[in-house]
Amino acid sequence: MLQAQEEINAVTVDGKNAEALIRLAEEDWQLQKNQLQRMQSLFQRKTANETEVETAMRQELTARNSLQTLRNQLSTFAQQQKTRQATKALFAAQLKRAETDVQRCIVKSPLEGRIVDDSVEEGDYAKSGDVLVNISDGSRMEVKCQLRGEELAWIWLQQPQAGGTSSDSPESLTSFDPVDLPPVPCEIAFLFEGVETIWDGHISRLEGTGIDRDTRTFPCRILVGEPTRSRVNDSVGGRATISPPALLSGMFVAVRIPIESPVSLLQLPIEAVRPGGQIWVKRDDILHIVEVSLVHSEERIALVRASGSGLQTGDRVVVSPLPVVKEGMPLQEAKEPTE
Repeated sequence: MLQAQEEINAVTVDGKNAEALIRLAEEDWQLQKNQLQRMQSLFQRKTANETEVETAMRQELTARNSLQTLRNQLSTFAQQQKTRQATKALFAAQLKRAETDVQRCIVKSPLEGRIVDDSVEEGDYAKSGDVLVNISDGSRMEVKCQLRGEELAWIWLQQPQAGGTSSDSPESLTSFDPVDLPPVPCEIAFLFEGVETIWDGHISRLEGTGIDRDTRTFPCRILVGEPTRSRVNDSVGGRATISPPALLSGMFVAVRIPIESPVSLLQLPIEAVRPGGQIWVKRDDILHIVEVSLVHSEERIALVRASGSGLQTGDRVVVSPLPVVKEGMPLQEAKEPTE
């Protein structure tokens, strides 16, 4: 750009110099024309010969030729100035394009986070659409978990209902998008050095649109809005504890989802639930076999529906294994051994 401007300035100076020389050449040509007219006048009066007239004509022609040469140079300088200006405009366009390319080379991340992986290094050529880096958004985290069908059913039952519709009716489960889960609050627990650190989160969505073909479970995402805000489960007797400063990628955590049951439930020992969802109960020293609907089971307890289970107030659940059972067989409680 600066070189083009200097070339334009040089052509401008040459043009001004040519204009000064043209003025001098015009004066010289005028003098030679006057001399030629005088010689022609003297020749007509027989006081000058042909040789002197031809010499005057030759000098006038030389002066006119020099003037025309200088005028041609001035036209050339004017054209060169236009060419240099066009070159300057081209350089300006190239400079603007280069500045735009430089601005495009600066890629600003739309979020703040931690660089997980960088695909290119400084100085590498990258075309449009290439992945430069993978950035993990540190402002919030997502936890991936798998839900069984019965677990997902309880989450669907947490969907708010309108118009007094029963929450466990088939109509209530089809009134909303099953992929868009209700934001049920949950806890994310991580055990580190015998200390349990807990973060608060909520169910965000189902990952994908259906069941995982390999595990036959529903992949789900839990959103933790504040990964740096946690609390410690103080079950170590008040001694010094060490907990992670934030929820980090790669942690194996436990997800606890508190559920409010819309129906009444009964809690039974896990040993009381027989194959096929049967429960043995004692009524008036007689064994009765009742069918129950198992809702959820953990390590030592089982939850069954109270309605339609066949259980009555005062029933005593049989947890002892019996070799042969049948409806109506008499029962007798074993007495505890005495020392």
